[in-house]
Amino acid sequence: MGAGTRTAWQHDPRVLSSGAISIFDNGSSPTVHGQARGIVRQPRRAASHRDVAESGSPHTPAAIRTARGTFQALAQRRLARGLVPDALLLEFDASGALLFDAHFPAHTQSYRSFRAVWRGTPTHVPAFAFSAAAGGAGTVYASWNGATLVSGWRVLSGASPGALSAIAQVARTGFETAIALPPGAVRTYLTVEALDASGAVIGTAQTARV
Repeated sequence: MGAGTRTAWQHDPRVLSSGAISIFDNGSSPTVHGQARGIVRQPRRAASHRDVAESGSPHTPAAIRTARGTFQALAQRRLARGLVPDALLLEFDASGALLFDAHFPAHTQSYRSFRAVWRGTPTHVPAFAFSAAAGGAGTVYASWNGATLVSGWRVLSGASPGALSAIAQVARTGFETAIALPPGAVRTYLTVEALDASGAVIGTAQTARV
């Protein structure tokens, strides 16, 4: 092992695309290192081989755990660590600066954590609630729990479920988007459409009589 790279009760060895091996070093228990960290080993016998301790910047409070955890080497020399028992998730850039720091609520455990590109595509349809106002106006509150591709919302209204037309369209503003409707726009039935970045419809709520 290279200088400063000896592990203490290591976990999660993985072969990287370069042929190196990454290891999560929780450093405890009993405590050997002040922080949990990642190690990258080049499995070569040549004297020029290089082992790297990918510790990242120290975390406050100390990111040290008695058991379990992961170390993930990401693109652009970015690193991620997942630690338990409180499922602390950390990501660092190539200089060791902390980029991401999150944890689950108390009494929640996670044995493995990974950072990856993913898309949430729920099997259920979007949902909405309607708050009426005088003169045929009101506010629609639209949401689609778990959907990651929603960029905007379109509200449709009409005298029957088969005769709906758009009365408002807005950009998504958060988990639940409030959409103010103009006076006279609301008729007997309402629904909402979820739109992606290109404006295509990717989900439609059930039509409701209002």
